[in-house]
Amino acid sequence: MKRTKYFLNTLLVIIILLSLTGCGNTSITNNDSIEIYQLLIHYVYLEDNSFGKPVDIKYLYILKDTDDIVGDSQTTEQPSQRITDEVMDGISTKLSDLPLEIIWVNSRNEVLNPSVSLTVKDGAIVTLGNISMKITQKPMSQ
Repeated sequence: MKRTKYFLNTLLVIIILLSLTGCGNTSITNNDSIEIYQLLIHYVYLEDNSFGKPVDIKYLYILKDTDDIVGDSQTTEQPSQRITDEVMDGISTKLSDLPLEIIWVNSRNEVLNPSVSLTVKDGAIVTLGNISMKITQKPMSQ
């Protein structure tokens, strides 16, 4: 169970700290969100987890609302947002190559195991953070 918790925390930190830098366009499209979220979930599932290999789970429960504070209490929290149906469908489609079932849930309480605190049988819960655009400028040399 510690490994699943590590998997979730790693995913949360990566997603929450993610920002786009130096982009000319100041808005993030649904396609951008789909690509960013699916790439991060693939990366954490396949490589960057405490197992060092794909995680052996049957279900990946993804919360429908974003939450910036879950992974890092020091982050600047943006208001929680409902992930659109288009983005949820796009993420699910992009993750269809993984050997697990994607299930979108409204609350962790829908899937937590009541007999073992903070666990999910044969799965993991993922909370996505907001994607923010950060445009950086280099200081002018004098």
